[in-house]
Amino acid sequence: MKIIEPLIVCRGFGICHGEFGPYVDNIQTVEDTSTDFKFSQIFILLEGSGSFVGTIDGSTKDGYGNIVPTSNGIVRDFKHNAWDLREMYKRSYKFIADDRGAKWMCINPLPANAFFDFELFTDSRAITNDTGNQRFIVCVKGPIFINGNQLDQFKYSRIFVDKTANIEIPAGSSALYLHR
Repeated sequence: MKIIEPLIVCRGFGICHGEFGPYVDNIQTVEDTSTDFKFSQIFILLEGSGSFVGTIDGSTKDGYGNIVPTSNGIVRDFKHNAWDLREMYKRSYKFIADDRGAKWMCINPLPANAFFDFELFTDSRAITNDTGNQRFIVCVKGPIFINGNQLDQFKYSRIFVDKTANIEIPAGSSALYLHR
């Protein structure tokens, strides 16, 4: 079983999410990773686990660019909930769900090469946009609250210039802070 929900188009990025059954893989071709709306820079594992396979300069690397031990070229299990795949821009890679399957979400920057820096967090905090750069909060697991307003899973809020987002993260919830 492979379920990929329609892309949620946001201002400057897209959110995709889905579910893979046990041992199902998802291959991203060079064409996929070179195209707006298709390149997933940030991969977040919501439930389950699996393997990420990608080769950069002849070495298999994880989403952080670290050379990792492999078994037949396969990186086993995510060690982090969020992976930055910017090094896979214009390169092929795949994700293979393990015996439990996997639920996931991805952030696709628009344009594809306008990468985000990000932080996945589970604690409440305030973030101010004092630079004028693009800043967003995405609800990964929810709900979360921004300035008292509820934000549900896969919804986002933009932080405007000279504004502060007071982000409340209840137990069991998480948020993704995107900025560039």
